[in-house]
Amino acid sequence: MRSLFGKSLESAYREMIYNLAMLFASHHFKPLTFTVLGLVFSFVAMVLLCYRYLLSSAIFVLLAGLCDSVDGAIARINSQSTNYGALLDSTFDRIGEIFIFFGLFYYFRFSHTFAAQFFEWLTFFALGASLMISYIRARIEGLGGTCRVGLIQRPERIVIIALALILSELIRPHFQSIYLVDIPLKLAILFIGVGGVYTMAERLDFARKEFDLKEKQTK
Repeated sequence: MRSLFGKSLESAYREMIYNLAMLFASHHFKPLTFTVLGLVFSFVAMVLLCYRYLLSSAIFVLLAGLCDSVDGAIARINSQSTNYGALLDSTFDRIGEIFIFFGLFYYFRFSHTFAAQFFEWLTFFALGASLMISYIRARIEGLGGTCRVGLIQRPERIVIIALALILSELIRPHFQSIYLVDIPLKLAILFIGVGGVYTMAERLDFARKEFDLKEKQTK
């Protein structure tokens, strides 16, 4: 199952995260510090989105995503991984994702155009798809399977949203039409919604094959 970013880009990202985690671990930072920071950054991104500061919100969206990766890497490096820590990390990640999507909903809510009303509700659809992607993985792993597959996983969603916010801010001075001014963001929400459903189907299909294989091996 492929990822949106491809294996080479994924490898480069993991190496960067590992190097950052090693640096922070050497200075005795705890995984919980970054777990909490990720939630705080997501909340700040939400507030900035509500006030339509797209570029600033993009920075905090990326920082939140970075913290989400670094906390787990530090835990593995320091052999501090615990079941409760993993549970807390996943819980905070979901809350952070809700914060960001609520900020996007609020952004469209007060755009006062018919198109914005459509994307206002599409944002909720994209949020639902994102949460279900995470739920399916958690449920599969709870049943003894593995699930690190899918076109649009959390890192991809974070990067897509951040890039869309940056592009929307950059093109804003060049468009007079209120329908086109935030078109990258609208396309990103649409892509996350549709791609999220596709990723759900990918994970369910992967789990079906994995569980079928395990059942055959036990017979």
